[in-house]
Amino acid sequence: MALHIPEAVIYARFNDSDASGYISTISYFSYMEEARTKFFDSLQRYINQEEVSFIVASAQCEYDRCERVKEQLSVATSITQVGTKSFHLAHTISNTQSGDVIARGKAVIVCFNFQKQQTVLIPDSLRAYMKT
Repeated sequence: MALHIPEAVIYARFNDSDASGYISTISYFSYMEEARTKFFDSLQRYINQEEVSFIVASAQCEYDRCERVKEQLSVATSITQVGTKSFHLAHTISNTQSGDVIARGKAVIVCFNFQKQQTVLIPDSLRAYMKT
């Protein structure tokens, strides 16, 4: 059984657009961040928040097509790799009405202890949950 991560629904707003009325490429990073944040919120019961937080070590996005503002989008997120201190996420951004894929992104997430200012191991309870 694969871990189910609910899709994030995004409404592309006017301020997400560039001068030509299309969604700005930088806005897709915000959409992926919103999906990641919802996912991170669902993980809180598996970690001690004083000992483990999440930071984005790397993020990238590849654009398949342009999309205009005022569209409803969905961001599907999946875990593609789990290491000792980090895990990788893949994001697929689609138009909910047409189903067309607009962009695909990746992010490397590192477990971090802000009090100690250092990376930490993925807690066993979180690792077990992510591998279900």
